[in-house]
Amino acid sequence: MSPAPKVSAEIFQQLAGLFHRGDLSAADALARRLLIHAPENSDLWNVLGLIALRRGELGLAVERLGEAARLAPGDAGVQGNLGAALRAGGDLDGAEAVYRRALAVAPGLQALHANLANVELDRRRLREAEACVREGLKCGPPTASLLTTLGIALNLQGRLVEAAEALRGALTLNPGDYDACRNLGSTLAGMAQYEEAEDLHRRGMTLRPDNAAGYSSLLFNLNYHPDLSAEAIAAEYRRFDQTQTAGLPPPAPHANDRAPDRRLRVGYVSPDFSDHVVAGFMLPILAAHDKDQVEIIAYAEVRSPDATSRRIMGIVGGWVSTVGMSDEALADRIRADRIDILIDLAGHTTGNRLIAFARKPAPVQLTYFIGHGTTTGLSAIDGFISDRALTPEGCEPLFGERSIVRLDRSALAYVAAPQMPDVVPTPAMANGYVTFGYFGRSVRLNERVIAAWSAILAGTPGSRLMLNYASFGDPATAALFAERFARYGVARERLDLVFTSPQPATWAAYGRVDIALDPFPHNAGTTTIEALWMGVPVLTLAGRPSVGRMGAMILEPLSLHDWIAPDVDAYAAKAVAAAGDIAGLAALRVGMRERFLASPLGDAPGLARSMERAYRALWRRWCGA
Repeated sequence: MSPAPKVSAEIFQQLAGLFHRGDLSAADALARRLLIHAPENSDLWNVLGLIALRRGELGLAVERLGEAARLAPGDAGVQGNLGAALRAGGDLDGAEAVYRRALAVAPGLQALHANLANVELDRRRLREAEACVREGLKCGPPTASLLTTLGIALNLQGRLVEAAEALRGALTLNPGDYDACRNLGSTLAGMAQYEEAEDLHRRGMTLRPDNAAGYSSLLFNLNYHPDLSAEAIAAEYRRFDQTQTAGLPPPAPHANDRAPDRRLRVGYVSPDFSDHVVAGFMLPILAAHDKDQVEIIAYAEVRSPDATSRRIMGIVGGWVSTVGMSDEALADRIRADRIDILIDLAGHTTGNRLIAFARKPAPVQLTYFIGHGTTTGLSAIDGFISDRALTPEGCEPLFGERSIVRLDRSALAYVAAPQMPDVVPTPAMANGYVTFGYFGRSVRLNERVIAAWSAILAGTPGSRLMLNYASFGDPATAALFAERFARYGVARERLDLVFTSPQPATWAAYGRVDIALDPFPHNAGTTTIEALWMGVPVLTLAGRPSVGRMGAMILEPLSLHDWIAPDVDAYAAKAVAAAGDIAGLAALRVGMRERFLASPLGDAPGLARSMERAYRALWRRWCGA
């Protein structure tokens, strides 16, 4: 910021000092007074816009920064600030246009390349984001900001070793870089380096103790730690509730009409109402809801709506973009919308709005496991929606919600995408050997899992293991995991480390797998469902509720009880025994889809009815009926 005509350098420095010290009220008042005498001063409009941006007043920020940009079209810094405000409000097209105009003026400004990369990350255009960062790195010495953005782009591509290197470089340049710290923690978790990952997440929390998103990253990754007890993890979730929601004002009484049998206004809150697995599971439920009983409002933290988003918009009664809304503003909007039942679909995953839930904007608040699998830890949430397989009796102390809402059927249903290929015969019949497979994230592959899978391979002569995910398609990351298997005597040629993309190729790749292996203590979810739909039986270990029982939750409705193991020894023994019965595998495979469709897993309308019954019972309880 530099002083412009009619504003002395001394006064402008005073204004800048107020802003940088965080005294936004005083800075705003001074800038407004100065603007009376210098209405064409772009620097004043810029400061006022940044104040609004810092306060989360995004519409006002865009208005003020737009005026600053109009008055100073050649000032790349001002243009960049306008781009930041547009991106924060979810206008990615507008942000990109502004950043590209600014780069035309100042192609050597590294921060603009990083900002444009972040827009591409929001769109999940990962290679384009990487290219933007690398252009920025050509402009001068690397900065912590650029290396952090590069690390995020590489991580999302599955290039974990390179991502870790970039993020370590960022922390070398700036040890206090919160974003680098948090993202390096998540990257190392993906490499199953849980101890250092936890240390980095905790370090990030010391840098920004009031940042709930950083705490959420820690909690999300703790679930994968093989050496932590369920009780220890639950205690950390409760600490989140105690520390991150302390100081919030007590909620005002709700003014909702207490008629117990009227049509309910139900709000679903998610960052995943787009091309995401959560939307895939929710779409059939949303479509099957009885619109005479419930009116559905989608609260969407979606920066880049797509065709799936538009499908949801066409199903629900209302779509509210929450991008750019503060938690307070979102809670106020939900309360004003007179939502009766509010359901979280994200837990502690990226983009969650749990602090809005902590403000208790709706009379009945719930979380549905579909997007996160476990507790939120929030006492402001009245119930955790699940079933008896996922949350057996007695596990209540592991949940911070006020109750566990066990549906009267399986809490999951699945409608296969029409592009999914037909089931093919058991490949072992043609190959002469059995192929085991896992098509999920590498974060689940802890040392105990690798030891168990290595023992299974040792007990099944000639067998192979296919690991199929983005990180396994990256040569450096694949080599890291191959080395870990080698410590247990598994030769590299017995491992198929691949990444099949796009998605239809991954579904087709199940045609090369005879038996799918579910990791532990954090089971897979979507990949288990997809494997079964493709005819591949899945072996799971039922462990700690609830993330360690997702496999059991899926297999029990299919009456595949023999594929659920109580411990590691039984898990390995069942895998070896199943591999020795090729005829049994073939018979199971050919009838799997019919079994699936005849089960509760194939009945999305039934799940919608069950959820509605639960909503109505909870509503009637709140009404005192």
